[in-house]
Amino acid sequence: MKKKLIATGLITVLAASNGYMTYTYIKDTEALKNDIAQSQQDNKEKDEQISFIGNNIIKLQNDLKNKITENEKLTVELKEAEGKLKKQDSQIDKLEQELEKAKKRNESPSISSNSKQYLVTAYTNGKESTGKSPGDPAYGKTASGTTTQEGRTLSCPPELKVGTKLKIENVGIRVCEDTGSAIKGNRLDLYIADLNKALDFGKQLLNVEIID
Repeated sequence: MKKKLIATGLITVLAASNGYMTYTYIKDTEALKNDIAQSQQDNKEKDEQISFIGNNIIKLQNDLKNKITENEKLTVELKEAEGKLKKQDSQIDKLEQELEKAKKRNESPSISSNSKQYLVTAYTNGKESTGKSPGDPAYGKTASGTTTQEGRTLSCPPELKVGTKLKIENVGIRVCEDTGSAIKGNRLDLYIADLNKALDFGKQLLNVEIID
């Protein structure tokens, strides 16, 4: 009888132990599944971050390529502008010599008593003309404080007061609003917004009449 009770007790203990182990196994399995799921989620988030960073790198590379292309284009345009300037500068001596000859001869049959010849050039707001760039407080501003305006603004020598109106041959009426270190004597500088148009205007010996 005693042996039977002991055997029964052992069976009960083993059954309980097996049940506990089964419970523990299930619990550990669920925990492992949760860990795997969390790890997968973490990996997914990391993949998304890597993809985001990769896309940003590609975008930055494309932006850099665009900037390089723009800079190369600007370099080409600057070289072309420099070429035009050099070509036009080669004409300045000839024009000034012609002006001096006209002064000495005092021959100007097509010029009225209120007119005289000026060497007229053109300038822009840009660095190539004024040394200033967009964003500079003085960019686009004349010496008199006005804003440059094509069809109106003219840079004049000191002897012509601000506000003086001039009628320029083949150009029209312009107003003295600006000055320049190189604008002295019989020199005028016409404001033209577009650089290429300003370069195309070049240097011209023109009749000018003071009208106001």
